[in-house]
Amino acid sequence: MIELQNITKSFKGDFLNKERVILNNISFKVECGKIYGLLGNNGAGKSTLLKIIMKLTSPNKGKVVFEKKCEAIKDISYSPEYSTFYSNLSAIEFLYFVGSIQGIKKKDIKERGFYWFSKLSLSPFINLKIKKFSHGMLKKLSFISSILNEPKFIILDEPFSGLDLNSREVLKNILISFKKSDKGILLTSHLSSDIESLLDEIFYLKNGNIFNKNLALENKASNFIFKIKKTKDTILFYKTLFSKNEELLIEVPEKGKNDVIVDLLGKGCIIEEIFPKKDSLKDIIIKLEKGD
Repeated sequence: MIELQNITKSFKGDFLNKERVILNNISFKVECGKIYGLLGNNGAGKSTLLKIIMKLTSPNKGKVVFEKKCEAIKDISYSPEYSTFYSNLSAIEFLYFVGSIQGIKKKDIKERGFYWFSKLSLSPFINLKIKKFSHGMLKKLSFISSILNEPKFIILDEPFSGLDLNSREVLKNILISFKKSDKGILLTSHLSSDIESLLDEIFYLKNGNIFNKNLALENKASNFIFKIKKTKDTILFYKTLFSKNEELLIEVPEKGKNDVIVDLLGKGCIIEEIFPKKDSLKDIIIKLEKGD
């Protein structure tokens, strides 16, 4: 578990040296076995907060507390949005360099490196100099170097940026497997469609403040969608989402669901399916931006 306690960070602003508060008294906890999203508009302070967790920058006040099993910084990995590489090294040479700093045995570096190169379709480029890598290849190399030490908690800043569709799917499956093996993950992403199926909770940064949403609780539907067939002469007074001939999708409030079932059956309709209407991650973000 990692706990942020009252983190505040400000920077010097305009020529009058007026300070701009980026993070205002931020507190939250993350734990292993879950995937968290740290979301917000550009400039909201997401990357700054990740760097504070990794002790790459210091807050003006507040502190980060690590649980015993994650108390050593070596148990937590970090892949920034933009990584710095020694461009004249080959990919495998770079991994040997990173692994040696972390105290990983050379044979383990080779074994893990080759496994992840294969998993992320980088095997043909293992001896290629990094300066010849594309942006997507660099993102993969950054990710591999961040998990080389088999950390308990992984922090990823825009991990899907620059990856093609297939690579994004592979990475999503890797993160799901990490969660199943009780690793914790905190990530940022502008690609809500990529992370929506991954996240257990989100922390949304807005105007220096944090808003927490548990997606499992958030998606306990307040409305339901009924897929029905009706007779031609049946008149229904419900919110229609889709209509084709006698087939309809109607939206029904949870509180009135049972009454609607009785009404529909009484009018000779066939109820083919009932399923909850859930807000998408995009819907939730829009509500947070509006202050709902």
